[in-house]
Amino acid sequence: MLEVFNVSKVYSQSGVKALDSVSLSIADQEIVGFLGPNGAGKTTLVKIIAGLVIPSGGEVTIAGFDVQRRRYAALRHLGVVLEGARNLYWPLSVRDNILYFGAIKGISAGAIRHRLPELLKLLQLEGFADRKVGSLSSGQKQRAAIATALVHDPSVLILDEPTNGLDIPSVDNFIDVLQTLCSQKRVTMLVSSHNLGFVQEVVSSTIFIDKGRLIGTLSINELKSFPQGEHYVLTLEEDSAFDLSRTKDLFPGTTVHFDPIKDTLLVNVRPSESLSDYLSAILDIGIKIRSAERLDSSLENVYRQLLRSESKE
Repeated sequence: MLEVFNVSKVYSQSGVKALDSVSLSIADQEIVGFLGPNGAGKTTLVKIIAGLVIPSGGEVTIAGFDVQRRRYAALRHLGVVLEGARNLYWPLSVRDNILYFGAIKGISAGAIRHRLPELLKLLQLEGFADRKVGSLSSGQKQRAAIATALVHDPSVLILDEPTNGLDIPSVDNFIDVLQTLCSQKRVTMLVSSHNLGFVQEVVSSTIFIDKGRLIGTLSINELKSFPQGEHYVLTLEEDSAFDLSRTKDLFPGTTVHFDPIKDTLLVNVRPSESLSDYLSAILDIGIKIRSAERLDSSLENVYRQLLRSESKE
């Protein structure tokens, strides 16, 4: 359904290579996670697929149509939700946004009005049709953005960082919406995100990109096999005696790395444990802790493992 063939992008003025021979394929009714750190090339590829940026090389096809050579036919099958719901006009109501973007995509006003109740129900926006988008919550804005992206009934949907700014209940609600789209509307999706927990809930497989190159693919089961839990950097007091083997014995199976130069511990505290349990046990054996800093490293850990594997090939 969505094919990317050896796509590269070099910005001529700066000489920066944003993408380097990227190829991927997404089958019908599949939800694929597209993951990578800031600056990895995710948004550039999303814009190339959407026809907003011209690639320096390669090609993209949607439902068999080349985005550059047969742009209108290809984009007829594509819906895009940009980061921060930027494909909406916030001073307009939800209804007017859907009418406006439907008209741009060549849908008659009558057809849009006929489709409107279904979209509002599907995206849980009933009762919000006449509210200005700017007055909505982050979750409601995101769902309104999807409504405009679906008004022409596309078979492929691209979501760029769709959970940014959403609280936990909104993310949970959003997951339900995407799963409904896939199961009931048979929509194929490419989801670009930093949110590993969200990705694990909605996708069937993942593609990882770093510095413009694909560095690996993982099934959802493989992704879930990576160490989970909280990651912390513990800084020791200068006069604190440290025994790595004794510390590891406190919680068998917990990952512990010691940097003797910085006097720091990198600790993976598993979901079944808590940092306070770990700190209490360390203090009991005489190790003094100056500070503890939480790292949002679950996704970074996956990147490092994939990069390490790639460097060995």
